[in-house]
Amino acid sequence: MYMIENRYRMIIEPERSAKSISDTCTVSGVSRQTWYKWKRRYNVYGIDGLKNQSKRPHNIKNVKVTKELEKIILNMRLDNRFGPMRIR
Repeated sequence: MYMIENRYRMIIEPERSAKSISDTCTVSGVSRQTWYKWKRRYNVYGIDGLKNQSKRPHNIKNVKVTKELEKIILNMRLDNRFGPMRIR
């Protein structure tokens, strides 16, 4: 909760005082881009938007490698010493 409180204080600081957003970010050690990200999340989700969010992708394409294709790739890798870019 301490982290969320700090983020909340930092977001409302420019509104409460005469400080600019740049000054607030400099004092807090946070980039303006991050400040605006937190402000946007706060406007949409409220306090819950200030929690850390997962950076994991929402969906992953299911690319299936068949046994035959795996064998071909391994042969290219071991016999020809091709790298991943060349095999691709």
